[in-house]
Amino acid sequence: MGPWKNPCAERGTTRRVSSLYKEAISTKIGGTTISIETSHSKTLSSYQSFFEWLKDESVFLYTQNMNKEVITIKIGSNALLGESGKNFDTDIITHLLDDIYKWRKQYHIVLVSSGAVAAGRIVLQKTADTLDRSTLAAVGQMHLIDMYYRLCVERDIVPSQILISREHLTVRENYAHIRHTFQELLHHDIFPIVNENDAVALQGGGFGDNDALAVYAAILSRSDRLIFLTNLDGLYTADPRVDANAEFLERVDNIDQEITAMCSASRSSFGTGGMLSKLRSAKMATTAGIDVHIINGLKTENLSQLLSGEKVGTWFPRIGEDSLSDKKLWLLLGSTSNGQIIVDDGAKEALKQRKSLLAVGIKKVRGKFVQKDFVNILDMQGDTIALGIVDYDSEILSEALKQKKDKESIRRRLPREVVHSDNITLLK
Repeated sequence: MGPWKNPCAERGTTRRVSSLYKEAISTKIGGTTISIETSHSKTLSSYQSFFEWLKDESVFLYTQNMNKEVITIKIGSNALLGESGKNFDTDIITHLLDDIYKWRKQYHIVLVSSGAVAAGRIVLQKTADTLDRSTLAAVGQMHLIDMYYRLCVERDIVPSQILISREHLTVRENYAHIRHTFQELLHHDIFPIVNENDAVALQGGGFGDNDALAVYAAILSRSDRLIFLTNLDGLYTADPRVDANAEFLERVDNIDQEITAMCSASRSSFGTGGMLSKLRSAKMATTAGIDVHIINGLKTENLSQLLSGEKVGTWFPRIGEDSLSDKKLWLLLGSTSNGQIIVDDGAKEALKQRKSLLAVGIKKVRGKFVQKDFVNILDMQGDTIALGIVDYDSEILSEALKQKKDKESIRRRLPREVVHSDNITLLK
């Protein structure tokens, strides 16, 4: 491959970098596009290659301001498809990109977008019903990202695509690498568009729905706020579509059983989420120190009103001011195991005091897991109260629990903590 040729330099022009941006797009150099708006006087022709130019941070207008908030926005399939449900609602999507362009000078913004499977159905139409989700996602993801790419280019936004697989986050080195990628993108004012890698995700091994993925993206990008764009105004005491007496909730400080009982567990029409999944995601996000908002994305004015400080939708305030350590956040994200440990009230209180989980406080073990696996820790009511890394196989724990009446025997058989306090993240 020969040296990179600047198409403008060949014509004897000496434009500034800002005016060269569209030339770079038109030539699709390396498949990469860069949006620059700067008065920097260094011309593109003075660089040896496109990638040397790309690495020169001096050509970027925006560098990361550590006081600049990071916001993750999640748009679901229902919001993308609008009221018709038959095709992408260009009005809604165009307004969303207009808002993102408007607010990017004040915030770093990450977009988590559903819609790959829905796009696959739209493209394949009659044959879509014969194909599985992975195949539909493989077809649809290209059309989805192409749509965003074109809208971003029109607004001088540099887009990037991040496809995440949940199993990668169980390895701490992978987690750190993905987190670094987010930081680099935001540092250079590049706009991350996130989706799950549905085409390769194993059945039952993915995030379950993109509401959970949104939390992962928010934590990985160190977001201050997570905003769900849905087809409802927020959280109600019942489903307002079927219950005329449903009351709207402006603020929820504690996502407990009473709150989750209000929600229908049914999935959305076109996606895999629902209000219950958003509550579960909100609980995890607020534990990680992230404010969560659920607003109606079909009302295109809502996002700007919320970012302007107006009361829109339902707000779930972050819990406490102390941020979790990087390891605790990794524990929060890495829990992919179906293994569950049910504990008694005494153990629950000990965990709240940040103590280790001992075998004598365990009532039951569900699922199979091995030493160093992630497990979910539940109370007697069935609520997940913590996540952690277990120090014993499920078979060893189950066998020991058969001798529950003899606590001294259990202590002899299981002398170590079942889950050490250093390896536990509480869900508040």
